[in-house]
Amino acid sequence: MGYEYTLKVQKEFRAAVAEQASTGISHIYERLPAGASKHVNLSPVPEGLLLCDYLSHESDAAMALQRAVQWLLLHAPEVTIAEA
Repeated sequence: MGYEYTLKVQKEFRAAVAEQASTGISHIYERLPAGASKHVNLSPVPEGLLLCDYLSHESDAAMALQRAVQWLLLHAPEVTIAEA
């Protein structure tokens, strides 16, 4: 089963998220379980981040989602999660 979510931040915080995205994504990957980064893809999109996970265990996908939301909350006070 696969998962695709767009993690959106408010317009006024999008520039800050975009500036820090590559560093933030690297830190998120470092904090995932071994092997999870082979199946989880995080990429910047205009609204925030896109999380795609097709092959990892559900708990790994949930952890990637949690870590991405936590990172976004460092740069914006609110994150909206939508299915992509």
